[in-house]
Amino acid sequence: MLSALPDLPRGSLHYESESKRPILEKSDLLAPAASLENIDPPNPINHQHTELFSIWPGKLVLRDPREHDLAVRSYHARQNQHWTSGWCLDVAFAACLGLREDVSRWWRFHFDITFSFPCGLAQEASPKQGDRESITISPSMQGLGTGVIPVLEMLMTDYPDLLVILPCWDPKVAVRFSLFSPYAGKVTVDYTPARGARVHTERAIRLEFGVGIKPAINAG
Repeated sequence: MLSALPDLPRGSLHYESESKRPILEKSDLLAPAASLENIDPPNPINHQHTELFSIWPGKLVLRDPREHDLAVRSYHARQNQHWTSGWCLDVAFAACLGLREDVSRWWRFHFDITFSFPCGLAQEASPKQGDRESITISPSMQGLGTGVIPVLEMLMTDYPDLLVILPCWDPKVAVRFSLFSPYAGKVTVDYTPARGARVHTERAIRLEFGVGIKPAINAG
């Protein structure tokens, strides 16, 4: 399927106002996949960064250094940065790209505007649980997105032939977690700065570690 994908579209997307059609100018940046030529009536501004969906959830531009550089430049050039409504995935894109400083600076901001409860469930627009008006019947990633997704991307990135452990994690901070990979099965990581990262996987797979993260000696 990956080999059948066309080249990623390039261009710079600009909105002048909600009453005018968006303009896709020529440039060497990631662009939305859909053509904007025949939009009528003009679309209202879309605060989601559709041109960056190849970073997340597509993860199509993370392994090749040239495409990674393209993705980083496109991330920095995005419009409506850190919008305070809607599903703002700025920190998810930053985490996928390994931009640790951006995640550290902005994650709390996004966390505060999307989470409602200490347990991590966010208030949703879906039907509520009877008289418990603050809790939805089916909490989804729509509300949890800007808080949960960056954490997951900071902990592990999985590919069919590779697991990247703590790709965007502060190496000064200890962490323990278990996550499921469709390729490696259950993945358990126990990391401390002094000892390094102890990793156990259900199925054998090649491991890499984020910048500053060292594997524990004799740990498998």
